[in-house]
Amino acid sequence: MLFELWWTRYAQGRTPAEQFADVWSEAEPLATPRGLADPARAVEALAWATAEAQARYGRLDVPWGEIHRVRRGGVDVPVGGCSGALGCFRVLSFASDDDGALVANSGDGWVLAVEFGDVQRAYSVLAYGQSPRPESPWHADQAEMFARGELKKVVFTARDVDAGAVVRYRPGEPR
Repeated sequence: MLFELWWTRYAQGRTPAEQFADVWSEAEPLATPRGLADPARAVEALAWATAEAQARYGRLDVPWGEIHRVRRGGVDVPVGGCSGALGCFRVLSFASDDDGALVANSGDGWVLAVEFGDVQRAYSVLAYGQSPRPESPWHADQAEMFARGELKKVVFTARDVDAGAVVRYRPGEPR
């Protein structure tokens, strides 16, 4: 949390050229960006961030997942991920909740890994569920899996689809 507070303050209103000593370069994609363009501003931002963390959380060593959460339906679990500007591979955006927690509200909501072969294999997770309706059993059924970084098997074959069917419906038939 301290790093996020610091970076947000340090980078606020600044272009990458004003943030980094060396901005990202196509010639050195693994080594850039690097360094701070304004060390004095970085120290000032750190002083602000430490005071802000103390004021908000009462301490400096706040674990990420204590504040960053997936909340959907009855699910309330810690989640890893952050803004791409912080360098996270799992990009998520957060909104403040009434209790001060930051709740994931957009970003990598659907993750899919596919292996192409004679029979395709795939694994996925749909972070925010298949349904926007809170009363639906598919509203938050994958939220905890997403927060843990887990995936479920995707079915491709007619046999697997048939075996995994939870509800069957044909248009024109009563539900």
